[in-house]
Amino acid sequence: MGTVEVNRLTLLLQPVSEVSGEVRLEGAEIDRVMQSLRSLRIQLEPEDGFMTTLTAAMSSTNFVFRDVREGDYVLRFSGLPDDSYVSSIRVGGRELADKSIAVRGRLGRMEVILGSDPGQIEGSVIDAHDQPCGSARVVLIPNEPRRKRLESYKSVTTDQYGNFQFKGVMPGSYKLFVWESVEDGAWEDPEFLSTYEALGVPVEAIPETRVTQSVRMIAQTASR
Repeated sequence: MGTVEVNRLTLLLQPVSEVSGEVRLEGAEIDRVMQSLRSLRIQLEPEDGFMTTLTAAMSSTNFVFRDVREGDYVLRFSGLPDDSYVSSIRVGGRELADKSIAVRGRLGRMEVILGSDPGQIEGSVIDAHDQPCGSARVVLIPNEPRRKRLESYKSVTTDQYGNFQFKGVMPGSYKLFVWESVEDGAWEDPEFLSTYEALGVPVEAIPETRVTQSVRMIAQTASR
């Protein structure tokens, strides 16, 4: 890291690096993997909110982020097919245990493993008067120890009849939350979520199985 002084203005130059990796689909041939990755988008989102979110350049099953500055990032995925989910993320051969990826100099190669036996969770949302809630935000959050893995979080909006559907869900234990009013992404904050933990509706995602669960909306004044 160095500095350049220009007319008394001091600029801090941060080192940049490349972060590269590969995507694999468990138990699948290369043709199916390529078909599954057509719409996949992988992004590095800086936790500090000041740096620009980076989008990976894809080539076959490989991806690369260029000009990555030192900092803490969250890995985001979009465009995954309904019949897959992010099963595992490894950095330098080690399983990513936290939600953040710390970039400090050269980072080890990343490996993203996609599972091919997802569950499906669907249901309906009702209010305090047992009426269906259209256009409600439904959030599916994994239980510990996967709660730090943000790629397992999902959110959808109900239709006019209060119905919702989650596809491509990694098998495991979850809770469903529906707030009357909530800031986008607030549920990723452990302190915020702890306030409503007891109001979440438990649900189990079972491999290649459709599970139905109704949920009551959390009133704006409710907590714990």
